[in-house]
Amino acid sequence: MKKNNKQAFTLTELIVVVVILGILSSMGFIYFWKYNSNARDVQRQSDIAQISSALKLYQQKNIFLPMPGNKISISNEGIELIQQGKFNNNVVVDTIDKLPLDPKTNTPYVYSVRNNFWTNRSDTYKGKQEFQLAATLENSGQETALVQGNYKTVSKANLPTIVTTATSDTNGISGLNFIFNKQYHNLPYSF
Repeated sequence: MKKNNKQAFTLTELIVVVVILGILSSMGFIYFWKYNSNARDVQRQSDIAQISSALKLYQQKNIFLPMPGNKISISNEGIELIQQGKFNNNVVVDTIDKLPLDPKTNTPYVYSVRNNFWTNRSDTYKGKQEFQLAATLENSGQETALVQGNYKTVSKANLPTIVTTATSDTNGISGLNFIFNKQYHNLPYSF
């Protein structure tokens, strides 16, 4: 009679291998997730720079900036300060070929215009419009605002930035929060 000398793995050895494979695959998933979020952040930064350049070129050709799509107006004592909305298909800019969208949410970027160049009395040109664009960077899990444009604040106390988000209560909008570049705020993607 022949003796069967087949060697096999024990249950303990199989469990150890499965655990090691699980640890390696979870480490690979985490690295892949961080790599993807970093790639999307780079795309957002590129999109904002592209839109910013297109808006500056448009403003040089036309003197004024196009108004944001799906806009809301932010006023103080009856004077319209900001128009904020989205850089979407409603924004007509002939200096950009394709509308850039957020690579994760596939939504348009936030776009604000400071209306400081027309007077109410005579509709005469008094200055230049300014703009800011905004996106939310994933920043490896710690969301950070990316705010860029040609807006230059005169006073940090009065109007430090022209990208805002509203806080609300049961009576409606109760206040505005300014969104600052490189700060930990999530931007509103719908108004």
